Amino acid sequence: MARYLQLAKYTPQACAAVFDGGWVPRRKVLEEYVRGLGGTLLDMYAVADDEWDFVATIESDDFNAAKISAHLLRVYGAGTIERSVLLSLAALEDVDAARSSLPGYTPPGR
Repeated sequence: MARYLQLAKYTPQACAAVFDGGWVPRRKVLEEYVRGLGGTLLDMYAVADDEWDFVATIESDDFNAAKISAHLLRVYGAGTIERSVLLSLAALEDVDAARSSLPGYTPPGR
């Protein structure tokens, strides 16, 4: 299964709601939402910096560009998330195995 790392920044209103209600209930909401997208929430952590509020790792073979685009419209439009980044992850062993399948490459000017 494909794995993803999501970094997200809540809006000020969402931060206030998390402060009042706690992180554990938000994790439960995210677990259910990710399940509805066809994935599994592996873990979620609060981030102690100013750029991001939480990070989550997600596993899914059902994510595609259209589904992710629709998801972003929903969460940005709801005023919950200010910005986010979804990164595709690859196991180091898989990257090593993929090296042999790459075509030849010659940099420009060489």
